[in-house]
Amino acid sequence: ELIRIGPGGWKPEMLECHQDKSYDIPKHIKPFTREMKIEVQCLGVRDMRKHNFFPVNHPFIEVECEGVVERTGHIVHMESNPVFPHAILTLQVDLPVEDIYSPPINIHVFDRRLFGYTPLVGSKSITSLKDYEKKHISEGV
Repeated sequence: ELIRIGPGGWKPEMLECHQDKSYDIPKHIKPFTREMKIEVQCLGVRDMRKHNFFPVNHPFIEVECEGVVERTGHIVHMESNPVFPHAILTLQVDLPVEDIYSPPINIHVFDRRLFGYTPLVGSKSITSLKDYEKKHISEGV
């Protein structure tokens, strides 16, 4: 939420300059935000391709939005039970009211391997929550 001004750049006199040469964005420029709860259901993974010639045996999912990160537990036995132990992830974030300004939700799938090595084996970025938003029905209508 800070604007960095380089040497010889535009310097507004109305804004207060911080010691690190950054300025606060005025409130009339920032989009209106509201606190939202994002729930992601991670059911499981099946038929994953090999990554670097090794099968994916212990995957886990990491979901990130607005700097808030949540992750599932890893799957212990991929062949017999390819379901995550903690299936629902909840993120509490402040998102803009207008969908055009909202940040993406990044979903990454990692594999837990020997010696703590966790390579990224898959990723997805959701840019708009409009298709997934749950509408509340007001009572009395």
